[in-house]
Amino acid sequence: MIWYVIAKTTIPSWVAPLPHDFGSARHGKLTADQWRSAAMVFMPIALMFIWARNTTVGENEDRLFALITNTMHLLEAIQHATSNKVSQLEADNYLRSLQLYIGGLRKMFPNMRLRPTLHCALHLQQFFPRYGPVIGWWTFPFERMIRVMQNVNHSHRIGMRK
Repeated sequence: MIWYVIAKTTIPSWVAPLPHDFGSARHGKLTADQWRSAAMVFMPIALMFIWARNTTVGENEDRLFALITNTMHLLEAIQHATSNKVSQLEADNYLRSLQLYIGGLRKMFPNMRLRPTLHCALHLQQFFPRYGPVIGWWTFPFERMIRVMQNVNHSHRIGMRK
């Protein structure tokens, strides 16, 4: 479904396009900007198509709706976290969305071990009002530099790739 959405969705120039074979090993690693496009643009559209195709009365529909709702809580938290405006309200909305996401994970997957990164993400709310918009201190520039460095020759042979 995500491949269909990638092929059929017209995106503005400021949205990083995804490879047509997204999710396969052939396309290689995604950039941080492509991951953001996948999560904030293409995934919600694909989830709505999946939900529309699988709306049957019963337990599966409820589970699918819960999964989609929970994913949207995560995407809402990401949207608040990456907003260009900073306010205590925006920080509080981020925290609320993230708590709803974590609560949904616990409810749907009670035996799943939550990762420490989720705990760390709960503390990000404190930094938004103190340090300003996340775009000023996020790691996209470092991600780009890491990608450049991955293509640098490390074999000590001039003119050779990796």
